[in-house]
Amino acid sequence: MLNCHVTIHFIQELAKKDITITKLYATSVTPTGIAILRNAKFQEIGQIGKCIAFELDTMTSDAPLAIKYRAILNKRNDSKTNEQPQWRKGQNNGI
Repeated sequence: MLNCHVTIHFIQELAKKDITITKLYATSVTPTGIAILRNAKFQEIGQIGKCIAFELDTMTSDAPLAIKYRAILNKRNDSKTNEQPQWRKGQNNGI
């Protein structure tokens, strides 16, 4: 579970910098890694040798990670909408 929290924190920091991640990719060859990715609702997109390749579309997936990420983006976008433009932050700025 720690990795999920680290991932959420990392993508939250990227969202704060106006960096949007639309897709996440991962590969695994081990049964445990494959099970984790399937359980996290990553979709299998192919195979590279013995590795299975996975993808998670953060904009459309119903995976908990994607839902949480979209909530972070929406919160960030809402707060940006409520910010005053730079020119309105001063007293009267000569207007």
